[in-house]
Amino acid sequence: MAQVLVLVVESKKLLPRLRFAFAESRILSIPRQLCLKIQRTMISSSSEDEPRTLKDKPVIIDEELAIQNPITTHTGSPEKALWKDNGLWVAVAALLLLLSVLILQILGLAKAVHGSKDPEPLVSWCSPIFAPFGIAVLDGNCNLYPIAQTFKKGAGCIMIPGSQQMSWLKATVAGTALSLILEVLDIAILVLVHSKTRWRGVKMRRPWFTMFTGVAVLGLILVFGIIYGSTLPPGISQRVWIVTYADSPLIYSGELGTAGLRGAIIGWNDGVFSEWKATYFGSWGS
Repeated sequence: MAQVLVLVVESKKLLPRLRFAFAESRILSIPRQLCLKIQRTMISSSSEDEPRTLKDKPVIIDEELAIQNPITTHTGSPEKALWKDNGLWVAVAALLLLLSVLILQILGLAKAVHGSKDPEPLVSWCSPIFAPFGIAVLDGNCNLYPIAQTFKKGAGCIMIPGSQQMSWLKATVAGTALSLILEVLDIAILVLVHSKTRWRGVKMRRPWFTMFTGVAVLGLILVFGIIYGSTLPPGISQRVWIVTYADSPLIYSGELGTAGLRGAIIGWNDGVFSEWKATYFGSWGS
């Protein structure tokens, strides 16, 4: 967005055109009495042989107004078409999107910092073997976890330590802070470096930091997503014993499988859209 904004502003010469448009609007909005003062000053200071006009010399009145250019309506001037130039609105859209992304990053950083301060985060781990009629789960490390009775969703859920989530939060804090610094450097390079500047034959005026950092982040998400999706989270063993109670207490054993891509997508969707309640889960999802 920053590169689009800078390129459009330069190629369309938007800054000088905007300055001229606002300056022209101020000149054309001079009150009638002030215009009469200009005319009287011009008449009194002119001679019969060499009349003076606004084109010859600046006119200063009451030390408040200095006009360096003639007052005209500029009929047909390209500045008049500024507000109809598509480049202006492309630049405005790029600026708004850039600000939106920066605001979202700052809010995400603040939320991640707040979440990383939790000393003992707990996360939900669900499996179909925890339902129906499950009461508790005992794992191979002698940890006993109560089962949330969520039969209608087709799975029972337990709360386990969120060590992986805490690692993600800390990585988000560090990565987002670094990304903001690199984005500011990219914007500074785009604004300050000349468009023809090259380093070892490569154009400098590109958001290099943002591009390389974005690719690196996507690569890390892919790698750790595969690792987390193919292993059980810390805090639970593969072999578990489920305590159930229907007509009488019953204990049976089972083995937990890894989430895989499907489980990761379901878990991500549940986390993002859980506040939609029945709109997301359906009328039977509560």
